[in-house]
Amino acid sequence: KPNSRIVQFGDNDSGRLFKLYNRESLDQAYILSLAYGLLKNNSFCIQEFSFDILSYIFFGQQVYSEYQKNVHSIFSRSSNLFKDTGIYTFMNNNYYLAVSCMPNTRNGRNIHTHNDKLSFELAYKTYDIIVDPGTYVYGSDSELRNRYRSTSVHNTVFENNMLEQNRLGNSIFSFDNDSTVKVNSSSINYLDCQHNGFTKQGGHIHRRLFLIDELSVKIEDTIHSEETSSCSLHFAPEIELNRHDSCFYIQDQNLDLLRLEINKSLDIRKEKYKYSPGYGELQDAEKLIIYFKKELSMIFTVINI
Repeated sequence: KPNSRIVQFGDNDSGRLFKLYNRESLDQAYILSLAYGLLKNNSFCIQEFSFDILSYIFFGQQVYSEYQKNVHSIFSRSSNLFKDTGIYTFMNNNYYLAVSCMPNTRNGRNIHTHNDKLSFELAYKTYDIIVDPGTYVYGSDSELRNRYRSTSVHNTVFENNMLEQNRLGNSIFSFDNDSTVKVNSSSINYLDCQHNGFTKQGGHIHRRLFLIDELSVKIEDTIHSEETSSCSLHFAPEIELNRHDSCFYIQDQNLDLLRLEINKSLDIRKEKYKYSPGYGELQDAEKLIIYFKKELSMIFTVINI
């Protein structure tokens, strides 16, 4: 992301016994200058990310000087559709959007997989807006382990507020291989995707459309269930939400960032949740739970142009 953090799709294996240098587990920008030192590829020279101290120790002053000569802004990068992995990232001068269309693990055990099909993370400039809640814990608390793997704890649709994308079962490191993701079409600013995980339990296909441009990100959900379903949006800990009718104004330390317009909802509730940026770490944050039937539309729009 433009703020040097990576997205959290699936488990966050951030536990470390020894650290050469202490940093946030989601801050992976140091890998770029290390990669430049090894491969001399100018695409790793990002202006917004400093040449890491480990790279300086390993490669020295000459490589540092070369890196500085070749830097370019991360905002000059374009969208990347990593179709083999199922991670689709979209980027322009304002937004970074990452969508999880990842398959369950190939061996069918789904050890590090979460029920995060069609879930997403969204950043505006260098501000995290929508985030994945993380992993928090493994074997020490099976209830919390399964909660952080479940459908409702991701930024996606929860059919009838009871059906999991993949049934969790009894193991904390595997679940049933129920869900298959299909990408119907994609481009550098558009994604049409769906999954069939709910159908194995008598539910329906969830289809989601993403459309991104310089000013807005539009998300449309369709699920042909006669029952009420829900969509959760987990906001970063720094974000403040202020409601006005069907719109929410998204702020960071009283700075207006985005407006979120929600259409076709039955009810919207704002609740507290615990965000986990790394193993054993929790931070207070807010989420929206949006209740709807069959169709839902959400539009994030830049406030100050």
